[in-house]
Amino acid sequence: MVNSIALLIYLIIIWPTLWLFIASRLASKGLLQTTILTFISLLGFSIGIIMLAKLVPETILLQLNPTGMVTQYGVIYGAGIQFQPTLWFYVILSIPWLIIGIVSVKLIIGLLLMRQKTKSFKLAPRYLQHELDLVASKFGLKGIKLYTGDQGLVAFSGTSSVYISNLIIRLLTLDQLEAAFAHELAHIKRHDLPSRWMMTLIGSLAFLIPTKHPWRNYIFETEKEADRLATTILGSPIPLAEALVKVAKKAMPVKMFANLSMPDYLTARTMALLEPQKPKKNPQIVSMALSLALTLLIVPYFWPKPEIPNIPGLTENQAHELIEGKMFALVNQTHNPKNPIQVKLIPKDAIKMDSFGKLILDTRIIGRL
Repeated sequence: MVNSIALLIYLIIIWPTLWLFIASRLASKGLLQTTILTFISLLGFSIGIIMLAKLVPETILLQLNPTGMVTQYGVIYGAGIQFQPTLWFYVILSIPWLIIGIVSVKLIIGLLLMRQKTKSFKLAPRYLQHELDLVASKFGLKGIKLYTGDQGLVAFSGTSSVYISNLIIRLLTLDQLEAAFAHELAHIKRHDLPSRWMMTLIGSLAFLIPTKHPWRNYIFETEKEADRLATTILGSPIPLAEALVKVAKKAMPVKMFANLSMPDYLTARTMALLEPQKPKKNPQIVSMALSLALTLLIVPYFWPKPEIPNIPGLTENQAHELIEGKMFALVNQTHNPKNPIQVKLIPKDAIKMDSFGKLILDTRIIGRL
């Protein structure tokens, strides 16, 4: 039991924390990795919740099923124990769904805020849409809509649309603007928006630790990955690096959507563009992720087992038989109005067959009851 409690604490508290740490380094690689990380973190957390629910005391009911056998000692019923979960069992089981519900509400609120934010944006002029389409064709993307508006210094993307402020359009040259388009299209190509939704779920599972640092690390790595993809498509990192510097300089007095004002953020991104290095494969993080995932294999060995109920007058072995339905109940009517029925539990071997092929009860066993 102690080992089961230790394992469920590990799965409920330590497990999501470790997977958040891993996800902040691996999830930025793409939607597939994020999906796998989210599934495994949610799976382990849910197993821990189920184990916790299994440890909640259950209501024990004696279940009697008619057998059709009647003897001089009374009516014979099949006897067994039924464990009936309490309300707390279902409350604990609902925790993962509650977290998913909270994350879903957050996402809906975020979508509503995004719709409100983009309400003032209009479809871009044809010449800008044409420029976006040219860049999108290099990504193999079609039907991406471009919207422009007066919202300070903002540039972001949805699942099939790009939003950019008129101030950025006026600030950048054509090459730099194409680079900005390429960066946002890279987010669409990589499906970064649904990846961020799933990262929100992983962060919500680790509810006992502050998630600000892992989340910022994930966002930063995602932006660098989008930069790398955009640079690969464009063939040169210079226009995108120039666009980043221009926007960052202009951002001081102007409201800005991107996090270019974060300490060392601009430097790190521009250096990653101008001095590109091969993306780190993080073998240690991958090994850690595989090792953690394999720990789920030990769960069956520590799965909480129902404790044998203490039933007066029965040995532990008889209680086992009762749980397994290997005992019978001898039911008699009494003349006591307070207890009109008397129930005695008898083992299976008390039922015998006489020489005439009739079922009888062993009187020696009955006598000991």
